[in-house]
Amino acid sequence: MIYRELNSSEYDLLKTFLYEAIFIPEGVTPPDRSIVELPELALYYDNFGSEPADFCVVAEVEDVVVGAAWTRIMNDYGHIDNETPSLAMSVLKDYRSNGIGTRLLQELITLLNEKGYRRLSLSVQKANYAVHMYERAGFRTIQENADEYIMVCDLLSESEIYKELGILTKDRSKWEENIPYVSSLLSHESEKIKAKALWLLGEMGLVYPMAVQDAVPIIANFLDSPVSLLRERAVNALGRIGRGSYQVIEPHWASLFRFASDEEAKVRLSFIWASENIATNTPDVYENYMPVFEKFLYDENDKVRMEAPEMFRVLGKRRPGFVRPYLEKLRQISETDSNDVVRIHCLGAIRAIEPEIDDFDVDEDIHDPCLRFQK
Repeated sequence: MIYRELNSSEYDLLKTFLYEAIFIPEGVTPPDRSIVELPELALYYDNFGSEPADFCVVAEVEDVVVGAAWTRIMNDYGHIDNETPSLAMSVLKDYRSNGIGTRLLQELITLLNEKGYRRLSLSVQKANYAVHMYERAGFRTIQENADEYIMVCDLLSESEIYKELGILTKDRSKWEENIPYVSSLLSHESEKIKAKALWLLGEMGLVYPMAVQDAVPIIANFLDSPVSLLRERAVNALGRIGRGSYQVIEPHWASLFRFASDEEAKVRLSFIWASENIATNTPDVYENYMPVFEKFLYDENDKVRMEAPEMFRVLGKRRPGFVRPYLEKLRQISETDSNDVVRIHCLGAIRAIEPEIDDFDVDEDIHDPCLRFQK
């Protein structure tokens, strides 16, 4: 058995292997071979070799090509973005179940890696036995409908993906076009990658809330994660997106309040941050929820208590009537709390409503900039 790249003189073979790639359920009459001439199928082979992502690896037995796996960037059933090649592959019936498909896939993935591609996508019928082969090869499902899975295989290592996300974080000019890619990483096996993707989607959603709309239900699924880091990042992401557009996250807004009592302090802290973000542009929804934030003023965790007054400050600037009933408590804490930052932030909340308050209403030392809490 020889595995090699397809020669340009053999491109017509792709029609044969495209036909063999058509999944035919048991008991169904196979279509005529002319079906591959349909426009939606011809795009898999038409002018093959003319585009940068046109690659094909074949399996050859005694000078006969018995299997092929090829890619191109095209608007096919498995298309996810304009940087990810779609996969098509098949093995002639008499040569199946001998590991040829698995080896073809390995050879093609190696080739794509050498060419600098970061992932590969495909569409496969749920009933197709090849689903298990794809899963063993590292493909994961990112979308599905009643009949098909859309799957991707990451060609980069975890550390390479994480580094790539770090670079993308700094290059805002590429955010919008990479939202589908970052969204697809929410199904990655690595918690570290999922956490980074959640954070970055939140930042992208602040700027492009409508572009991340399709990812919001997936982000919301992480609210039920047993991993506190993923709950924390999901809450944060919904808050940032909600600041960009409350309507995009509105179906999930009420669910956020259960995190006011999360056992992990970092998750409770994220809930406050998310609420501050949403309240910045949509303050009215919090009118009847102020007692929730009052409790945070007395939280057992210092960082939660340090951030709690900031919600009162944000709302105090926009809806002072929401905060006035809590002024006396804020004033008392600003004068007596043992934590300098808590006192500073309570004073800031009071000033949001009463800007004329004298700086000397609190201890002079808490005005030292070095003591201010920076988010």
